[in-house]
Amino acid sequence: MKRGALLGLAILACLASLGQSTTPAPRPIQKIRLEGMGHHVFIQEFKAQEPARVVVSGESGHTLALYVFDRHGNCVAWDEPTGGIPDDAAVLWVPPTQDIYYVEVRSGSSEAETVYVALR
Repeated sequence: MKRGALLGLAILACLASLGQSTTPAPRPIQKIRLEGMGHHVFIQEFKAQEPARVVVSGESGHTLALYVFDRHGNCVAWDEPTGGIPDDAAVLWVPPTQDIYYVEVRSGSSEAETVYVALR
């Protein structure tokens, strides 16, 4: 499973090098601990009309899901596992206006997991 974590970190590094914009500044890669079947919500401002990216990668290879909601609760981007295959998750969307978005990472495993999150 370390190979999956290394692949995820490589993807995060590639995304970090893409199109650095001025404000709002991207967060550094976050390391969080998700309890079994748990979730974590990040609040992040994204710039209008510029591609916004979020990538999550777990150390153990368990199933992860990723959802992005606008301030009105509309799901504007998501990546869910399909066919029961464990994987990392990533979304790319273009916000119509500069605003606050809620990024939710969910665990699909009954076991706790360390997860890396890049918000760009």
